[in-house]
Amino acid sequence: MDVSDAQRSARLDALRSELRTHPGALASNQWRALRMVHGALQTNETALLEHLDLRGPENQRRAFAILGQTSVDRAAKQQFWMETFTRLANFTALNSTLIDHFRKLVRRYESSEFADEATRRAETLKSAPVQLFLKDLRNFISHVAVPPLLLDFTLADNQPDFSVRLGGAELVASYDFTGPAREYLNARPVVRVEDAVREYAALREPFYQWLHTQFPLLHETEVGEYDTLVREYEEILAE
Repeated sequence: MDVSDAQRSARLDALRSELRTHPGALASNQWRALRMVHGALQTNETALLEHLDLRGPENQRRAFAILGQTSVDRAAKQQFWMETFTRLANFTALNSTLIDHFRKLVRRYESSEFADEATRRAETLKSAPVQLFLKDLRNFISHVAVPPLLLDFTLADNQPDFSVRLGGAELVASYDFTGPAREYLNARPVVRVEDAVREYAALREPFYQWLHTQFPLLHETEVGEYDTLVREYEEILAE
């Protein structure tokens, strides 16, 4: 190996070390992780809402099958409730995971204008009764039992209307919900899962859409420096 090869190898080693610990890379990785959790929550939320949608002729036939008593109907019923529980458990778990990632990210910017503004904006979401209910529901699922899930059937303009609801009274009686979460349950004679999911999404999405716009404002210089090092690394490899 001649001198130029040795210098080239040493520079590549130095670049690899610098790229691994560069502030632009570390920030990008943390923000990317938060975006991935947020995306996973959105994907699971969409799947949960599609599963809970019992409107229209095809979905109503699915609902009527759940009420049936034949062996085929009973199998369909078991599958429906298994999927409902699985999707709901995943949704509440990912919701908590996203909150944890946000808290960890904000700690990185403690005492900054960004952290103060993010914390202020998050407060409305954090204190929303539906958010506190979903947080407690996640704990109930994780530590107590499968929540009481029921198929609600009503007639509206002589048309069947199906929805999946939670047994609010049963939940309150079997778990020590926090004050706002208990009030959320007590204020609703019927706690429709779909309504709670949509209500929370309407509060959550504006906040996280704003949050995602902050990364380039905070780290444009560092990311530019990191990209320059990557280009240098690639150019040396191509020589």
